[in-house]
Amino acid sequence: MRRRLINSTLAVVLVVISVFGVSLVIVETRTISSSAQESVESEALRLISVVEGRLLGDERVNPDVLSEQIDPKRFALIESAGREPIVVGERPEGSVLRALETGDGGAKVTVEESR
Repeated sequence: MRRRLINSTLAVVLVVISVFGVSLVIVETRTISSSAQESVESEALRLISVVEGRLLGDERVNPDVLSEQIDPKRFALIESAGREPIVVGERPEGSVLRALETGDGGAKVTVEESR
């Protein structure tokens, strides 16, 4: 009788731990993924503001200047009308996090990072 009670209690505890553990893993995975996506979006927004500011000030926009503005693990593609596209970093392969921002002057910035 006592052994059966202990085994039942242990089984209930294991089920509860596994249910809450799986739920916690799912929530944490989503949180980490959304945080990484927000970071990529933030970087794209910051980069488009730098590009637009430089274009408005008739300053040069080149990969050397922009590479200082972006995380080295990320890839950026800057496109603006009448100019050659600027590529910073190496394009990640496979599953990526991507953010696209378009500025008021028509410039487009795409930032990618490997998932």
